Amino acid sequence: MMKIYFSPDGRALYEYDDEIKGMHDPVQCLHCGKVYDLGTVHVIRRHADCSVWKTPCCRTEADDRTWLTRHYERITRR
Repeated sequence: MMKIYFSPDGRALYEYDDEIKGMHDPVQCLHCGKVYDLGTVHVIRRHADCSVWKTPCCRTEADDRTWLTRHYERITRR
């Protein structure tokens, strides 16, 4: 069950109960919106500044460079 809260500045904050149970590092895909465990992705390439993988939800190629294009948003447990 997902609960949606709003921060004081109007941003939507999501709280995932059942979806993230048992996940090591839950993230939300910014391409399709689904939740997956970043700790279980299979890295297909490594560069000097990032790792690259295909998301398990929509198979989009993603990387962990946050300064260029964000591919995921970390989900924090409350």
